[in-house]
Amino acid sequence: MELEDLMRERHIGEYLAQETPEERAIQDRLVGLVMWEFIFSDVFSYRDTVERTHGIRFEIRPKEKGHDEPHCHASYQGQEVSISLVTCKVLEGKLVQPKQRFAEEWVRRNLPVLQAHWDKYHVLEV
Repeated sequence: MELEDLMRERHIGEYLAQETPEERAIQDRLVGLVMWEFIFSDVFSYRDTVERTHGIRFEIRPKEKGHDEPHCHASYQGQEVSISLVTCKVLEGKLVQPKQRFAEEWVRRNLPVLQAHWDKYHVLEV
């Protein structure tokens, strides 16, 4: 173990030793809630995360209404865009420019995978 790791562990241990039992109980409950949120995030948020790359999350949302054109969502640091699976262009939203260009190109290169995820959740009605 590196010296830096040992120092970090010691600092955390000292901090935890200073907590009151009530503070520790609250912290334990919060950690438990975060764990459950992580475990069930895809179930409750109705999102199908296709990929995470270069800090960008690409997902298909199966329960959206009012969106007829096949598209995916790309999110980065609290910003989000919807990108068409037909034209590979941004339909709505904005990311910082280098990330937005990367997202559009990533969608273009991964269209078959994204289309398969879209088709899994969206049935064409004739």
